[in-house]
Amino acid sequence: MLHPRSLGGRIGSIVRRRPSPAMVVALLALFLAAGGASYAATALPANSVGTAQIRNSAVTNPKIANGAVGNFKLASEAVGFRKIIPGTVGAVRVNKNAVQLRVGGTCAAGQAMVAVLNTGKVTCAATSPAEFNGGQTNPVVLGNAPTNTPVTGISLNPNSAYLVTANPQIEVQAASGARGHVQVSCTLGIGGSTTATQTRTVSFDLGFGISGGGTVTATLHQFATLPLQVTTSSNTIAQPAQVTCVRQLSGDFIGNPTVTAASNVTAVATATNTSLPTTVNPPTGTTPAPTPPTTTTATTPTP
Repeated sequence: MLHPRSLGGRIGSIVRRRPSPAMVVALLALFLAAGGASYAATALPANSVGTAQIRNSAVTNPKIANGAVGNFKLASEAVGFRKIIPGTVGAVRVNKNAVQLRVGGTCAAGQAMVAVLNTGKVTCAATSPAEFNGGQTNPVVLGNAPTNTPVTGISLNPNSAYLVTANPQIEVQAASGARGHVQVSCTLGIGGSTTATQTRTVSFDLGFGISGGGTVTATLHQFATLPLQVTTSSNTIAQPAQVTCVRQLSGDFIGNPTVTAASNVTAVATATNTSLPTTVNPPTGTTPAPTPPTTTTATTPTP
């Protein structure tokens, strides 16, 4: 049995002795196992970690810097969109010059969208009024007064007020030697109303005259246009808008001229009208439209 003093002296001599190579390796392994990882992380040279050193799927969302994923400029780096979960990019991150955001605006009644901004906001403007057109392709031969001849017409949709216009074009053709006075009246009327109506009249004179050269002239072909306009309030049922015309011969008449009329009808939806025009009858003798007349000449007989 060793004396305590002898044991202490032997341990002291072992401690003071230089460690063996095996001891050094063991201590180094113990050091690396205990704190080598933190040492390696702080002692790595710059730009020394590459793709091979990073495990697949090892970089998580908290480790990615804000703004790190973008539209890469190099062709080899053009894979940034693949790193974004589909459906996760909202209005804040998209390029509004390349992507049209969802249209979120609305327009009030009576308005329509005329433009959409890249932010999804809309620009509104008043809608164009509804317009209806009807026309008579072939001229209608007019009968004598008092029977009115229908020329053309359209049906107005219900529940809207309208501004209705028409322009009947009148044509008078007479045979050589005809003379006398022709009067044509045209009316634009809405339904059976006695107030939503307008009538205009035009006159034509077919006659003879002796020119300075001793010839007899007769105006045999004449034209005129009668502008008509009425307004009508909203109605719960459809209403017809119709143009009718009638002719009347007077004076010392010779020959039977052919009188025709052709017209269009245009109706534009408006706000409710509160006042309507009364029947208008201009005086006879209205100057016809300035269409060059067709004339015939004949030699005056020698007495």
